[in-house]
Amino acid sequence: MARVHLAVWRATYGHLLSEDLMVSQERRLDERVAMWERAVDGDGTPLVAVLDGEVVGLAAAHDHSIRPGPVHRPADASRPCGLELQILNLLAAHHGSGLGQALLDAAIGDQPCFLWVAEDNPRAQSFYSRNHFRPDGERFIETEWDDLAEVRLVRGMG
Repeated sequence: MARVHLAVWRATYGHLLSEDLMVSQERRLDERVAMWERAVDGDGTPLVAVLDGEVVGLAAAHDHSIRPGPVHRPADASRPCGLELQILNLLAAHHGSGLGQALLDAAIGDQPCFLWVAEDNPRAQSFYSRNHFRPDGERFIETEWDDLAEVRLVRGMG
């Protein structure tokens, strides 16, 4: 799971993030493995897409109305709804296969939900738009990630 997470980040954000940042994340693979182990052992068990015995995709959602999560962005202090899609990653070789849609459907169903996505990620934005997510005007600059700009998308809120 950790290796897929990093591979997707490199493929998706490699043009937005510095090589130094990507390499530093890859060097900390053991920390990412520990993060996924905690997630698997916790309340919000992540979902995985597996083909031929290999993990090719990941999804995780968190219901803040049941168990409040940390506030990472100022806008998170007033979340638009309880359910947050925190991760949906699929290896590029499987884009267009339906696996991303299956992961999304399994993670959140048709519930109201919000998520953060890189502002310069047209493929993901198009996918979420097809699934009725719309920008709500919130934007965040992730200073620890080379000033990566993120926008919040929301579905089912009116």
